Amino acid sequence: EEIEAYVGTTSINGTDENAVKVNVTRVIPHPLFNPMILDFDVAVLELARPLVFNKYIQPVCLPLAMQKFPVGKKCLISGWGDLQEGNGPEILQKASVGIIEQNTCNFLYNFSLTDRMICAGFMEGMVDSCQGDSGGPLACEVTPGMFYLAGIVSWGFGCAQAMRPGVYSRITKLTDWILDTISQS
Repeated sequence: EEIEAYVGTTSINGTDENAVKVNVTRVIPHPLFNPMILDFDVAVLELARPLVFNKYIQPVCLPLAMQKFPVGKKCLISGWGDLQEGNGPEILQKASVGIIEQNTCNFLYNFSLTDRMICAGFMEGMVDSCQGDSGGPLACEVTPGMFYLAGIVSWGFGCAQAMRPGVYSRITKLTDWILDTISQS
């Protein structure tokens, strides 16, 4: 089936004037992806043509494998996922969430996290990614105006529930595979 991506837009149907539609020619999932536990939950999309960067279309930086995103650091999530459990918006939403300590998050999820996962949100709930946000960015501003991709929305329990932070694919553990895959394409 044909997959199309919209870039440069905040509208879910790509209806604003800055939207650029581009065909996805290939989806390359991680070879170790485990759908049961959502380990190695990442894929590279090959586009039919290069993107032209402008005011509305900008890349996010890939972190080096050794880059650290400190606990408590506020990062941005964005997506068109549900605003409450069950309702989705037309316009891109964004929110700020904090990086959560790995052992704490692992405990909250009955020790089901792997090294390829990172948690973000708030212990009291309130702000979180939700259904429909999967694949979206957890982007952290490391220096002014420079955002690094700390994670990709992967899974959680419900949305914005207390003691159930969002779980994201940890990009520092996947950067090498992403770069290898891009260089082979």
